[in-house]
Amino acid sequence: MVRYPDDPYDRIWQPTKINTTQWTVIYTEETVQNYDDDKFEAPSKALQTAITPRIVPYNIQFQWCLSPNPSSGCFHVFYFSELEPLPSKAVRQFYININDDPPGEGYTPPYLYSGAVSNKYPYRGYTKYFVMINATANSTLPPIINAFESFYVISTAKFGTDSQDEWVNNSVKPQKNEMSRSHVPTGDYQSSLRLENRRFTYDELAMITNNFQHVIGRGGFGYVYNGFLEDGTQVAVKLRSESSNQGVREFLTEAQILTRIHHKNLVSMIGYCKDEDYMALVYEYMSEGALQEHITGKVVIDIVLV
Repeated sequence: MVRYPDDPYDRIWQPTKINTTQWTVIYTEETVQNYDDDKFEAPSKALQTAITPRIVPYNIQFQWCLSPNPSSGCFHVFYFSELEPLPSKAVRQFYININDDPPGEGYTPPYLYSGAVSNKYPYRGYTKYFVMINATANSTLPPIINAFESFYVISTAKFGTDSQDEWVNNSVKPQKNEMSRSHVPTGDYQSSLRLENRRFTYDELAMITNNFQHVIGRGGFGYVYNGFLEDGTQVAVKLRSESSNQGVREFLTEAQILTRIHHKNLVSMIGYCKDEDYMALVYEYMSEGALQEHITGKVVIDIVLV
């Protein structure tokens, strides 16, 4: 299974078996790199395996169903990377066809780089998708595929946030003798409140924050204090105030969710405190202001948002 930190967005890649009598598996231990402008950033470990067909007519076919059907549409992303140097004069080029859409131009996968092919506009009105990847007339080698993702478009207008759509992701990839699927992590957080990060006592928080001396922020949960761990790591301590309407169970549920979320654009949660009536969350410190301030250009030193 591949996920964070190998995947910067904490997608979970889980294997499913493939029939090795029909497929040749190609594997490398070399790093498959992302281009600088790669907007998908598939992890190298998810692309270090590819499959190619053994059986004539040497094409790749697969299908899947969407349930429920997302009326707002979905995007599909196919990942291709050449994992071995090709023989002299060998050519691998193929067309990608989804349902009844005409294929685009022939595609040649890059060597040890992540190549992604996706639809520009969302597909709508389909409950089933059928994909064919066929070699072009110029190709001397059968097609390959390293990974595949679907993003369901979900409107967020009714939630009162940005008007832009949110993408929910499902992915598949070959991994040695298997195919793999990636999805956004889910779990029954109400059934178990076991937390995986460090648990601090209130006295430890007082020591870390120099007796809660330096306030760096405030929210509905309570004040946020600057602090330092024993090894010198700077942290932000978010201490629940007595006026907060968040209960113990809600606090622990939130803490458990945060311990399992990893994203390159989010601060990491280091630990928590549940010491009698004292509750707090400990995050890594975001220097030189919050994300919103960086976006707007209004950066104020020592202000963090957690």
